[in-house]
Amino acid sequence: MRSLNPIFAILAVLLLPLSCNMSGNEAERGNPVAIFTAVPETAACSQMIQFDASGSYHEDSSRSIINYEWDFDYNGLVFDVEGSGKITQKVYDSPGTLGSHTVALRVTDDSSGPSSAITTREIEVSFVNTIPVADPGGPYWATRYVDGSIDTVILDGSGSLDPDSPCDQLSQYAWDTDGDGLFGEADTDGTPWSVGSDLTGALPQIADAPWIVGADVPVSLRVSDCYGLWSNPGSTNIKVTAE
Repeated sequence: MRSLNPIFAILAVLLLPLSCNMSGNEAERGNPVAIFTAVPETAACSQMIQFDASGSYHEDSSRSIINYEWDFDYNGLVFDVEGSGKITQKVYDSPGTLGSHTVALRVTDDSSGPSSAITTREIEVSFVNTIPVADPGGPYWATRYVDGSIDTVILDGSGSLDPDSPCDQLSQYAWDTDGDGLFGEADTDGTPWSVGSDLTGALPQIADAPWIVGADVPVSLRVSDCYGLWSNPGSTNIKVTAE
């Protein structure tokens, strides 16, 4: 039996791992690549933004992208699926949307062990913040009874409004019910009917007030939006009558 030529034996050994590596490379495949556009990238309150992931592709021509998922406020850690499809739309129209939003696209391919890729883009939502309008309701009436008691007065500031709704909303109601020009928590001396501050909230109450019959008590309200912009005061009064 003829022995193997030593030169051929060496070549066989050298070529074996090369052959294995080639097989491994054939098993490897490319990855999906996520790309998208946003129009417009700077949007006004309630303006429609269109996101288009048509530019996404796969590095392996034999593979396809089969899933497009969107997170419109991506935090970089958890991907919350808020939209799907190659082309989608989004309107930022809730309070607190002013500013930058990170939009993320995740694409997934059709392989048996699916691969995904994520890309992000910053979107700006802007509007000119309009001063809110305070409506203190009223005028109100309180009756002083012969036994000395007096009606509880429920103030109603729910008619106040924020012109930038729905992208903004009212967040604070501060009342001046004792005529000292200090509103809500800024009135640290309190009032005869509240301790530590004047009244706050949309529907506060005044109970056991010391007003006399015939009094015409001035009441003012200021409101603030969620960005801290305060309104001018809105004024009304409380009229005290006898039983």
